Amino acid sequence: MTRSSEGRNGLLLGTGAVLLSVALFTASFPPFGLRPLAWLALAPLFAIVRQASPRRAFAAMLLWSFAAAYATGTWLPPAIANYFEQPLAVGVFFFLFVAATMVAPYYLVFAWCYRRMPDHAALPLLAAAGWVMAELGRGRRRLCRGLRGRAARGAADGEQAADLAKAA
Repeated sequence: MTRSSEGRNGLLLGTGAVLLSVALFTASFPPFGLRPLAWLALAPLFAIVRQASPRRAFAAMLLWSFAAAYATGTWLPPAIANYFEQPLAVGVFFFLFVAATMVAPYYLVFAWCYRRMPDHAALPLLAAAGWVMAELGRGRRRLCRGLRGRAARGAADGEQAADLAKAA
């Protein structure tokens, strides 16, 4: 598929590649635990992002973001609904909000950067570095916010939020 193949076949091929990537990615996590698949899981996604038109590349990455988040976190919507004793729709809304704010933006930035990387022998290394940066950004967003809060109030190492509540 080239950047100019915008027909129905290109759309089906792109969607199929994204879903294949999600399936391989998900299978590399428990309960399947097929860890070697992690080395191959992103290849179909990267091919589509690199070769499709900008609009389709971003749509593919957005689809991958939500599908991979759901496939690895199917427990989240019912857990939220059960914990807060709310309808499942509340859990689904919460999941969509989390995926839209804490997953998709980082992967969309990666897609934007990856499409602009030059065709060079170092492209696989640059792509890997970009993906790692996206993952670090996702993880450190939450981690840094918590660490800044602890540092600002002089929290001791190992102190947890539950320690502050001093539950009776």
